[in-house]
Amino acid sequence: MKKLISELRKKKPKFKRTDSNKYKFKNKWRAPRGLQNKQRLKRKGHVKQPSIGYGSPANIKYLESTTGLKPVVISNFKDIENIDSKTEIILISKKVGVRKKIELLKKCQELKLDVFNVKEISEYLSTVEKSMKDKKTSKQKAIEKKRKEKEEALKKKEGKDSEKKEKKEERIKKEVNESKPKEIKEIVEKKPKDTTQSKSGHSKSSVPGNKQ
Repeated sequence: MKKLISELRKKKPKFKRTDSNKYKFKNKWRAPRGLQNKQRLKRKGHVKQPSIGYGSPANIKYLESTTGLKPVVISNFKDIENIDSKTEIILISKKVGVRKKIELLKKCQELKLDVFNVKEISEYLSTVEKSMKDKKTSKQKAIEKKRKEKEEALKKKEGKDSEKKEKKEERIKKEVNESKPKEIKEIVEKKPKDTTQSKSGHSKSSVPGNKQ
């Protein structure tokens, strides 16, 4: 079957894009659209373009030339159960994530099924699991580093606040100590009240019953 597929595919011509001899195009077919394009008009001596006649037979169509099996796209465990290992080969979807892919590959190992887009399952699993562990450890280290930095920043802030409080208390104490002698001086400097004037005024008063 493999030989037959390879022979039939060798017979197919390589369809080239128009003006590929003049310009460097990628190996992708583009249909000619020019009104006077000789390739589009299928003129003799010009490059051939794809048509139904070049299609491969129905029993060989969509089969892989390397394995001779039909690749079937898989995205969950239910799809694996419906696979026939004699005629079909597994092809894991690109949309599947890494963790789910690991689970699917382990299931394929248990059932002894071949995977087209993963050649050696055991090696792939070991490398992926190792990289995931490394990623996890690096993430944990980064989290711990951030936590330590936060703690150090809080400690510095608390130290600064305590220093500010101490300085404030010292300043208040200084101000209090400086203001105390001034108050004492003011009290000492205050003159005593003259009571003689009030007594003399009281004696001169003409209010009855008072001493004159």
